[in-house]
Amino acid sequence: TGDTYSPGFLTIGFTYSKVLTDRISIGTNLKLISESIQNTSATAFAVDAGVQYRFSEALMIGAAVKNIGTNMSYSGQDLSSRTGIPGSIPGSSSGSYQVITESFQIPSFFQLSVTYALNINEQNNLLFAGAYTANNSFEDIANFGMEYGFMNNFFVRGGYNFLVENSSEYIYGFTFGAGVDYQIGGEIGFAFDYAFRDVKDFPTSNHIFTVKLNFQ
Repeated sequence: TGDTYSPGFLTIGFTYSKVLTDRISIGTNLKLISESIQNTSATAFAVDAGVQYRFSEALMIGAAVKNIGTNMSYSGQDLSSRTGIPGSIPGSSSGSYQVITESFQIPSFFQLSVTYALNINEQNNLLFAGAYTANNSFEDIANFGMEYGFMNNFFVRGGYNFLVENSSEYIYGFTFGAGVDYQIGGEIGFAFDYAFRDVKDFPTSNHIFTVKLNFQ
């Protein structure tokens, strides 16, 4: 028909973290998830929770469960329509009907990760990371990446994702990104990140923008 559609995905979250000891940290994230396409949308609330253990200044491991929350169900005016009443004169009267969509569970998962930080000098550092993700509605995923940081304010990132069993069938692959992290005053931090994710077999890839405010 020549029509095109632009789906939207928005997440708004509130994160709380606490350092329990010099080696153990915990955190949780409460978030609102909204998906939309044209005049149809769905909303859910979810929580993430995780723990991090530091073996040394360089080596850390972490475990987290994510997207534990409510079900989603699409609604909106695009799911309603008007039609003629059976047995009536054409054009004389009409009725409306609403499509009721079935609710579905948001995809939750468990993630285990490891990171290793390499400080080149006071201004330059590298971070190596790998993760294994066990999904409840999809095949398990492994990914690895590297981040270069300059003065702990500017960052460049790259990585790769693949399915553990059927990597050739996974639509995602390489990822690239950059970010800035800036301290506003003594207790407020501002961070902006951009990420590019390659999508196979589709004409466009993913562009992800993230804005964070950190209160200490």
